[in-house]
Formats: sequence, structure tokens, C-alpha cells
Amino acid sequence: MSRRAPSIPRRLLGRARRWQAERRRDDLYRRWVRGGSLVFDVGANVGELAAVFAALGARVVAVEPQPDCAERLRRAGHVVVEAALSADAGAATLHVGTHSEVSTLAERFVDAYSDQPGVSWPTTRRVATRTLDQLIADHGVPSFTKLDVEGHEPEVLAGLSQPLPALCFEYNARLRTEALACVARLETLGRYRYCLSPYERFEVAPEPWPDATAFSAALSALGDEPKTGDVFATLEASP
Repeated sequence: MSRRAPSIPRRLLGRARRWQAERRRDDLYRRWVRGGSLVFDVGANVGELAAVFAALGARVVAVEPQPDCAERLRRAGHVVVEAALSADAGAATLHVGTHSEVSTLAERFVDAYSDQPGVSWPTTRRVATRTLDQLIADHGVPSFTKLDVEGHEPEVLAGLSQPLPALCFEYNARLRTEALACVARLETLGRYRYCLSPYERFEVAPEPWPDATAFSAALSALGDEPKTGDVFATLEASP
């Protein structure tokens, strides 16, 4: 008589999958983040990725305008800039979401995702704004920069006047024009190669990645999947 193989308990299977995802995540960021690296985590929220970067040996500068999130980042030992990044220094209106991770300076993000159940922006708050150029002046040129600011990424890159070695920025299918604008802006600063990694897969295509022209064409031709993800960009040549 044949015997059925013992089943794996769901909780153990779920734990194994999480471990595999975390390992892929660490392996992905290890391409650019290692001991002694300087990393800018822009839109750090409660510090999930800041903790990953620090564990890989990086010195992390976490940028976050929401006071509760900024305090959690400080308690974790990160250097914190309690402000939003934008095209200019000064102040701006933050749309405060029911979940801290959807708070944004971008009204178009609010408009694009206002139909999502359980998500709303019931209040606003004036927050300080700084620029990437100011951040570099204060802390140095980062080895890697993460931008996750809910549709405000083009404005953040507008406050940058020099190429960065490597960065990633958020992609949303409903705000594809913002991702294309980020590519166009980066190409004014240098020549980059690009890759889209779907949300939480932590995988990128083998290099060499497409240049801006080929990547923008591919991005424009995408359907509604993936709904979100990260665009990784690595500098190939300075202007």
C-alpha cells in the first residue's frame, strides 16, 4: 500500500515563503547596498526597508514627514530628516491617509486611488520640504536611493541636479506617466539602464537592462499588470 507524504502545516509553509521572500529582497538590495554604503530612504514610513539597508551594513538617512513615523525611525537609530522631498525647499500640503503608507503630497495620487476600499485621506497637514540636492549637501552622495512617495517621485527628482549611482522609484499602473517622467528626468542627468520589479517579487531581469528609450516603450505598452512595483535604475554614464 502506498503512503501519502505528510502535509506541511500552513503556518510553516507561510513562514518558509516569507523567509524566501526576505532572502530574495536582501539579495536584490545587496547589489548596491553593502558595508559602509550611504543610503537615502525617501518616504521611509515606519522603516521596514531602512532596517534592511542597515542590516546590510549601510548608513541610512531616512526621510519622512509624518511625525509618528519619524519618531519610530529615530527610536530605531536611523538618521532622520523629518520633511518631505520635493522640487523646492519650503512647505507643502501632505494629504494624510487612513494608512500612513498612502500619505502623499500628490493630489493626482489621491484622485487615482480614491476608489480603493478602506483608503481615504481625511485630513491634511503642512510639512516642511527639502530637496535631494540639499540632502546630498548635508550627507554626501548616496550609493543607493529609494523613492517611495506615492506619485510625487517626479517632483523629488526635479530637486536633483546631479546623477545618482543607483536608485529605485515606485511604479503604479494608474500613474504610469509619473514613472515615465522619472525616466525622462534621470536622462537629463546621465545615461541609465532600467528594470521593473513587480511588487514584492524582489526580482530583476538579467543585465544588461534596457536603456531609457527601450524601457519607456515597454512601460508604455504594459497593461494593468503589474499594478505596482519598483523601477530600478543604474547609472551607465555621466553626461
